[in-house]
Amino acid sequence: MAVLAAFLVAFVLPASAQAPRHSTTGPVGPVTPPEVREPTKAQVTIPGVPAYTWRHGCGPTAVGMVVGYWDGQGFPDLVSGDAATQTAEANQAIGSGGDANWNGATWDETRWPDGSEEHFEDYASPCEAAPPPLQDDCLAKGRTPHDDNSVADFARTSRSAHPWGALCYGWGYNTDIPTSFQGYTLYASPYYEATATHYSFSQLWSALLTEVDSGRPMVFFVDTVDADGNHCLDGYSTDGEPDHFVTVIGYDADTIEYCCYDTWFTPPRWRLFLPLSPGNCFGVCEGWSFDPVDLSAGGIKFSVDSGAVGVGGSHVNENSTGTPPGALADLLDDIYEGQNNTNTEAIPNWKLGLGLQATVDNVNALYIPDSLTPGIDEGQEVTMYWYFSVDPAAVGVQGTAPDVFSEAASVEAAGDVFYTHGWGSNSQVVDEGWIGLVAAGDPEDDKDALDIYGKTYPFGELPIPEDAVYFSLEVGSGSLAPAGATEADILATDGAGGFKIAITGHGTGPYKLGLQSGDDVDALFIESLYGVPYFSLAPGSPTLLNPVYVPAATPGDIFVWDWAGNGYPDRIITATQLGLVAGGTPDNLNSLDALAGLYEPGEGEGEGEGEGEGEPPFDPGDFDPTDPFTTAPPYARIVAVGNLVTLHAATGNEGYQWFIGGSPLPLSNGDTGNGSTISGADSDTLVISNIQLADTGNYRGTWSAGAKESTGWIFVGVAEELPGVSIIGVGLLVGACALGAALVMRRKK
Repeated sequence: MAVLAAFLVAFVLPASAQAPRHSTTGPVGPVTPPEVREPTKAQVTIPGVPAYTWRHGCGPTAVGMVVGYWDGQGFPDLVSGDAATQTAEANQAIGSGGDANWNGATWDETRWPDGSEEHFEDYASPCEAAPPPLQDDCLAKGRTPHDDNSVADFARTSRSAHPWGALCYGWGYNTDIPTSFQGYTLYASPYYEATATHYSFSQLWSALLTEVDSGRPMVFFVDTVDADGNHCLDGYSTDGEPDHFVTVIGYDADTIEYCCYDTWFTPPRWRLFLPLSPGNCFGVCEGWSFDPVDLSAGGIKFSVDSGAVGVGGSHVNENSTGTPPGALADLLDDIYEGQNNTNTEAIPNWKLGLGLQATVDNVNALYIPDSLTPGIDEGQEVTMYWYFSVDPAAVGVQGTAPDVFSEAASVEAAGDVFYTHGWGSNSQVVDEGWIGLVAAGDPEDDKDALDIYGKTYPFGELPIPEDAVYFSLEVGSGSLAPAGATEADILATDGAGGFKIAITGHGTGPYKLGLQSGDDVDALFIESLYGVPYFSLAPGSPTLLNPVYVPAATPGDIFVWDWAGNGYPDRIITATQLGLVAGGTPDNLNSLDALAGLYEPGEGEGEGEGEGEGEPPFDPGDFDPTDPFTTAPPYARIVAVGNLVTLHAATGNEGYQWFIGGSPLPLSNGDTGNGSTISGADSDTLVISNIQLADTGNYRGTWSAGAKESTGWIFVGVAEELPGVSIIGVGLLVGACALGAALVMRRKK
């Protein structure tokens, strides 16, 4: 079902921000077919990319070709059948349901029967012959739409209730291209994940060479028609506005041309790589690269808690039964690698400097370096894909099964891995059985630390300092006191068979979490470029009682270190946003990992006041008037001292007020006393000029949307260059407001 989520947006203010733009072309292309080119040494193309023609939009068709390509490159679950050509299965992956044929004046629709509606029946029908957009059939008839199951669904193509503006049949917004690939990939298999990276025109040629040389097709947003829809290849001049998505498969380094499948013809078309400008036929606005990951191709690293037994023959089982003798002492501080319904030893405790004390150590949080999670740089917009697990007592908030709620009801949640964008729901992506854990025990096996993408160290090889393994130990672990460490510290291997304190929990210095004595770090993820730690706290940690957190903090929340030096960590994600229970006896999030989908900024973004142009794409989702206040997906941005920062709430409402932290006093316009200046404190747009370190914090916006009172918040992190570290830190959007939306990604049933 579609879900409305609303959000606040933070970005470094550009001089002339542009709204998201959509395609306007249809299935009828130019009269002029692609010319046949003799290959040259300067031409490089990717073999094996299938050539599809227009189906339910150029966007889903262009992305569908990328999906079809990767289906033949080791990701066979992307399409249920053959995708090398435009088979019926490939068509359903592009856009599910029936079809429409253009007869020269109107559309002849072929609908699937009532009760079996899919993308075409819910969103594409009725098919407009020309603007204005007509109301989608599912809305007009009051029908609950189907679960998203095709690229066109995740691209939100043709939707009359799209939050950026109503769309005619086949039209789609540029901001939905990344999530169309990412959402469909996750839907197709719980073990698939993908990143989608955006490039402005100035970055695109270099990216094109890199991606094609690496065998990764791209999608470009180009200008092909004039204001009346006449094709530039038929002798008309383009209007300088993008209108069509194409799949890019090659380049010519001598002629500076790109090679694409244009969705109208199956032979490839070569076009000059030119920027958007009136008269530039197939002029390029922007582009995206795509990189899928098969989680099942490499095992998932994890630790276990007391009582775990594992399936027979697994390393967890060997340790739990004391085979060989002495192995039982290693049960809780070995790192395991699970896949294909069993697990092996990934990192023995001695490589972490553990297992040397008379008492037992318990690894309860873990981060292993990887190459899949890009570093977050100044001026970059990042969508964080959060993975987590819960302890056996977790209940979860009821959503779409399989999720924490449904798995907990079957006493099978504690060994699973779940996924969320932070929208108040979650989905199971890895079942405990696949990593060799047992659900039907008393208690069930509890996975106590998690790292999905971390590298594997060969036997006998110690992690070098540059690739240190980071972890924390549960209270009572025997190795803590001799090292002068506590359960609140983040530890790291030292390259010599021992470990050191990497980030102190409640000590002094520039790198500290801001925790109190007695706090216990219970889950961990570290952003890979600048070393920013994200973590949760175990039940009973005193920091969870700090009244600065509104609503009250819980063991299901995600925190980031004490960014502003206030003496406590900043909370960036709440348990509620993860689909976990926050009230009563709250759910405990006890392991954490993440994958970042990186947005590459345009020239000038992330710079000082008055500089730069172009606005980062946002990630709105499906419109559902029955659920208007679901939380939005988290975004990340580093904000450097001195920047101009703007926070947006949903427009068109009343009674706007902005706050920072848990203060009951609204912000006021003028000098903040920190060296920065605020304007728009009583409007939908809060502007902070010359932002300073002291301005770091959770910004909260409130407003009235009819009879409903709405609130959204966003953590804004401000950083300066520290010696040897450069800009550090990240801020994540965790807002909840009106008339924006987030895409709910679901497993294939």
